[in-house]
Amino acid sequence: MTESIREELHRGISSLSLNCSEEQLVSLLAYIDLLKKWNSAYNLLGANETQTWCRAIFSIACLSTHISKAI
Repeated sequence: MTESIREELHRGISSLSLNCSEEQLVSLLAYIDLLKKWNSAYNLLGANETQTWCRAIFSIACLSTHISKAI
């Protein structure tokens, strides 16, 4: 499952024309693992699906690129 998540993250990052090192990708995967762990206790993102969490990460990444250009 981690490989499919890794591939989805890589595709999403590429579609946003962003670069992501292997270290950053590993950090994002660790972040998703933490979301999985704590979502069951605190309902952080509502859904209990990895795809939902990946979309949340892509949304944040997309917004951050626009914010950094505006500053």
